[in-house]
Amino acid sequence: MYLIIVFGWIIYFAVHSFLAANNVKQWFKLHLPVIYKYYRMLYNIIAIIGLLILIQITFSDSKLLFTTNRMTNSIAVVLFLTGSGILTISFYTFDKMEFLGLRIPEKNEQSKLVVSGIYQYMRHPLYSGTFFLVAGVLLWHPTVAIALFFAITILYIEIGSRLEERKLTEEFGQAYSTYAETVKRYFPYLY
Repeated sequence: MYLIIVFGWIIYFAVHSFLAANNVKQWFKLHLPVIYKYYRMLYNIIAIIGLLILIQITFSDSKLLFTTNRMTNSIAVVLFLTGSGILTISFYTFDKMEFLGLRIPEKNEQSKLVVSGIYQYMRHPLYSGTFFLVAGVLLWHPTVAIALFFAITILYIEIGSRLEERKLTEEFGQAYSTYAETVKRYFPYLY
């Protein structure tokens, strides 16, 4: 079961990054324009289905690493709510309809580099929020499967953020480089 969890999350994160890559999107745009029109929506559907399946498998484990108590549960709640809050605030900076794939950008409409809201304090609030949320889940329900999920998530956050930064540098050039020089990657006041 643990091998399924490890490989499942690795494959999930790899597919997530692969489908988010500019060259993959461009390939769909050139070769399958009808599908490309709905690319973002399909991307979200694939992500949600994969996430739900893997969460179901990961949370089926009952082998605890340690017994929780009031203090660990309190810390878990704070971490979980912090992560949820960061993720929620992050989503408010996007065009929600476009993000969900329910609004298709016009042909000549350019993507915009988001540097406002929470993005003026950290470059990757979605990754930061995910870190806190998953850490909270691990402390609340510290099973072997969730610990494996947490470890893979941390590794993916580092790899995924670097891939995303490379993609954003390709897309926005000097504007992104200048932004990256002035804003911390994850946690603004921790380093």
